[in-house]
Amino acid sequence: MRKLSTPDLITIIRERSAEYFESLGESITTPAQAVTKFLEAAMFNPEKEEFAIVYFDIQHHVTGFKILFQGTIDQSVVYPREVVKEALNANAAAVMVAHNHPGGSPTPSSADLKITQEIKTALNAVDIRLLDHLIITSPGKTVSLRELGEL
Repeated sequence: MRKLSTPDLITIIRERSAEYFESLGESITTPAQAVTKFLEAAMFNPEKEEFAIVYFDIQHHVTGFKILFQGTIDQSVVYPREVVKEALNANAAAVMVAHNHPGGSPTPSSADLKITQEIKTALNAVDIRLLDHLIITSPGKTVSLRELGEL
């Protein structure tokens, strides 16, 4: 089996995401909406919580995606230090983080809000911008902490 490079994976993700959304007949009008729709498809997991990071370059083009942590049905342990380490290793200028809520409620918990601030503070220390933290329950049911004014 051939090992794919990160650019190859990103190309495949973009192509398959575009095909998926075309098949749904959904209109994607902004880059942020495209990233959100991709994350909704990639992270819909009704069995366990997952925490992911999307890397962006200085012009806010997506350069990568990785699921960093997996947990149980109702929680995942997230380490801000590891988020920073991954962002630095990816040479990211900015990141977006996301996690799913298998229980179905898109409402952020106090722990969600706390970890978001801890990640933001840690990333700011190394000059990486946190663009958003999304909470995903199912396709079309995603909450942006930036839109809620929590970021």
